Amino acid sequence: MRSRSGETYSVLAKRGEIIKANFENRGNIAKISLLVAGLDGDRKMKLFDAISKGAFSDKISFQDWEDSKRKQLAKLLSRIGINAGIVEGQLSGEVEGEHEDVAHQLLDRKVWVSPKVSEQLTKNLEAINTLNPKIQLKTAERQIRDFSEEEEKDFTVLQGEYLKLLKEQDDLLKEYNEEESIAYSGN
Repeated sequence: MRSRSGETYSVLAKRGEIIKANFENRGNIAKISLLVAGLDGDRKMKLFDAISKGAFSDKISFQDWEDSKRKQLAKLLSRIGINAGIVEGQLSGEVEGEHEDVAHQLLDRKVWVSPKVSEQLTKNLEAINTLNPKIQLKTAERQIRDFSEEEEKDFTVLQGEYLKLLKEQDDLLKEYNEEESIAYSGN
């Protein structure tokens, strides 16, 4: 393939985009798989058809599921780009704007939070990113020389601020972390 044009290149580029999107959404795709593992064949096929097409052609009845479980499935589908909502116990693509979670990329994972929490999380991440290089510098200095009593106090204060920000981040991500634990426990 010598040039980046033509039908072959377009097909490969599109396939690459799909693979990349699936990789980035692997956590949500796995949660959906766990959530629907016990579905009967007909509903499972309808759901997988909707996922493969990226949209619902028919409503799928989930009236036998708990409301929280139905909402969770709709939210996960929305996160992977499929418009989904619950209407009278049925999963449908007719509901818009119901799930407006915002994605944030942390160092080790992607998390989804409400728009309200998103603003707070953004501020928290900015504060951590500002403080982190200062702590790294102080740690490096501390390894090559002994700190005075005042420098040690300053270092301890920096570490305390950092730990406070991490605790704040954990509090902001509490709902998402609960969702993660539920998804992995299969409940």
